[in-house]
Amino acid sequence: MTEAFRVGVGNGGWVQVACADMKDLLHVRFSFDGKRLRISEIRLSARRGRDAPIATTLQAVSLARVESLVNAYFSDEVKARIDGPSPDLNALFEGLTGKPSRCVRTADREFRVTEGPTRGLTDEFLRSVKRAYEAAVARGERPNAAISNQLGIPLKTVQRWVYTARQRGIMQPAGRQGASG
Repeated sequence: MTEAFRVGVGNGGWVQVACADMKDLLHVRFSFDGKRLRISEIRLSARRGRDAPIATTLQAVSLARVESLVNAYFSDEVKARIDGPSPDLNALFEGLTGKPSRCVRTADREFRVTEGPTRGLTDEFLRSVKRAYEAAVARGERPNAAISNQLGIPLKTVQRWVYTARQRGIMQPAGRQGASG
């Protein structure tokens, strides 16, 4: 399958990439390591009126392919403009105040349920299921499957625990927030 890319080269190593399959614009910043251009930053801009989740674009884009494309066809142009003035995207976030809305500590990412319920499906047990579920999502795993594998129990059992936790308000209602499993 032949893909048609539209590429625009800007200052500071920034390149805008779009292809026929992409509904969004990918902005990639390159640095030069002395041998070739390497991706150092990415920014994905959702276009107005889109109906598909932006994650669809992230799954479809191969950054290795973008890097190869730019090195093969636009290397000289990017290197010629790499030291030109460009916006510093980090400066956009310097003025933000307050705490992040959600921070995942390493310990949270590694949390796992160590055993099944010993006194029925108590709220305490379901809160530990919630922590294990969120940790699995943070690790990029399918949460129900991860818990099932950790405990060596059927997937259906974990799905029932998660359903019960949602019904009791311990977990948020099912949605598109994390990986399904």
